[in-house]
Amino acid sequence: MTSSGGATAQVFPDYNCTTPPQGWGYHDYLAPGECLTPNTYIAVNTEPGGWYELWMQDDGNVVLYFHGAPFYSAKWQTGTRASNASLWMQRDGNVVVYDGQGNPLWNTGTHGCGGLGAWLRIQADTNLVLYTSDWTPIWARFRGPGSRPC
Repeated sequence: MTSSGGATAQVFPDYNCTTPPQGWGYHDYLAPGECLTPNTYIAVNTEPGGWYELWMQDDGNVVLYFHGAPFYSAKWQTGTRASNASLWMQRDGNVVVYDGQGNPLWNTGTHGCGGLGAWLRIQADTNLVLYTSDWTPIWARFRGPGSRPC
């Protein structure tokens, strides 16, 4: 299956997908095989005074928020809308938003990077970056797909 932009998406669903721990503890990344389902998130503390949180909303949109008491402000979004959508850090290195029927709605275009141990991290500088296992960035929300090493 392919999504807009011609990126190949992994077969849906990946039955080994797990949701990262939720709550006030730090979990600022999605590892290969992890996903965000509706109303789950990853977050990073932005000392001194706030959090950046990447939410998979129940309306199907993935939104990066700054949470500084008492307000939330949106900093970035995928612009996707669908029922029962989820954000997947696929084992092939691609990050994909799927609707509830398994149709890809948005992706980073980084399929084929799985052999490099690709993982998605939210950072305290508001960037969302896809890294290889040796911390080489291969996609970032500030600059999109770069010169991919895979």
